[in-house]
Amino acid sequence: MSARTASLQRRLLLSISAAIAIAALVALGAIGYSLFHFARGQIDQRLDAQLQAVEAALEIGADGRLRLTRIIDGPPFDRELSGWYWQARPLAGGESVRSPSLNRADLIASGPADARRNDPGRAHPIDVQGPGTAQLVGRFRQTEIAARSGVRAGVLLIATAPRRAVFAPVIDVGRILVFVLLALFAALFATVLLQIRQGLRPLERIREALIDIRAGRIDRLPEEQPPEVRPLALEINNLLSENSETLSRSRMHVANLAHSLKTPLSTLALAFRDSDGAGGQQARNAIELIDRRISHHLRRARTAALAGGSRSRTPLAERVAELSSALSKIYQDKNIVFDSRIDAALQLACDPLDVDEIFGNLLDNACKWCASRVRMTASAEQMAIISIEDDGEGIPADAVANVLKPGERLDETAPGSGFGLGIAAEIIGLYGGTIEFARSELGGLRVDVSLPAAPGGARTSRAD
Repeated sequence: MSARTASLQRRLLLSISAAIAIAALVALGAIGYSLFHFARGQIDQRLDAQLQAVEAALEIGADGRLRLTRIIDGPPFDRELSGWYWQARPLAGGESVRSPSLNRADLIASGPADARRNDPGRAHPIDVQGPGTAQLVGRFRQTEIAARSGVRAGVLLIATAPRRAVFAPVIDVGRILVFVLLALFAALFATVLLQIRQGLRPLERIREALIDIRAGRIDRLPEEQPPEVRPLALEINNLLSENSETLSRSRMHVANLAHSLKTPLSTLALAFRDSDGAGGQQARNAIELIDRRISHHLRRARTAALAGGSRSRTPLAERVAELSSALSKIYQDKNIVFDSRIDAALQLACDPLDVDEIFGNLLDNACKWCASRVRMTASAEQMAIISIEDDGEGIPADAVANVLKPGERLDETAPGSGFGLGIAAEIIGLYGGTIEFARSELGGLRVDVSLPAAPGGARTSRAD
């Protein structure tokens, strides 16, 4: 997966998580470094204080040796081999004075103590080896101790602490700090994840709105969008408007072409239907060939125009009510009772003009042949099944096959062109539906039509 096609949420999470992790590591290093220097400073201050106490308690006796005038070995310098040591060594040679914790061992300076003899009176760090293998940190200072005779002798003072006294607090605090930083990272990660999801929510709403547009529940994207997303929504709405206009123009061209070609061609077919001889047969064959080719190309053009049919949502009960109202005026002399049992929630995934064309022809045919009653029922699952029944005389079973033939009229005395049912059947076929004829319980004809139901419409039968 390339960087351009990777998930935006994943990319944002990875980049922000990496930035948080790097910041946490830098913070951990900086805090650890500061803690180490703080701990080392505390140890150095304690050792310097011990050096001052040792210096204040030293004197040179009458025998010329160093000795303490008072006891200065409080905890932890009184614990043997604890790492907390001090030692005073005469620079001119002689016996050293040391803390009880050294257990008569000597501290051996392995650092630059001699190099700092020209800087007396100040304490400096030093590398020291003591008894055992414990690592030590040390401080030393060079001073002079006055004898009773007034002679002053140079003395090297060394105080040490175990290295663990410096690192143990840093490690302890570091462990706590790691847990705190991990908790902080988790909290920041959760907050960032929430913010990213909230930030990408407008895109998810656009996706859901596009699903509603495809299902026909809405026509356009809501224009109330965040400023960053509003241009995208406006461009999509403009595209939908252009597609709708293109669809309308295509439908108009198809309708014009159908009326300008199909009707004259059907008239020619009727004119040559009873012609005898080779010329009449050739004319009928040519007309049939032209009719097939025109039907083929009209079907392709109409199918392309209806490619967005899934976005259409036509309330069937409303359209049937309007058609029934219009037909009741046309056939007012028959006082037809229209019994519509179609759920108001049932919607067809068909263009409203096509619905009017289909059911206008079917209802007109029912009104034409009924005695006084027309009943309409419907049920729906994936496909809606709509039944139109009348209480007329019906049609013979052997005549059903001829009903849908263009220009075919079972009763030449009745008004009409014979194209209505054929046009309705052709439109139904373009939507993948079917049309069937049967005997009605009312005594007349029952026409069963199947058409695609729009998602979210009625799903229960309202027929008795």
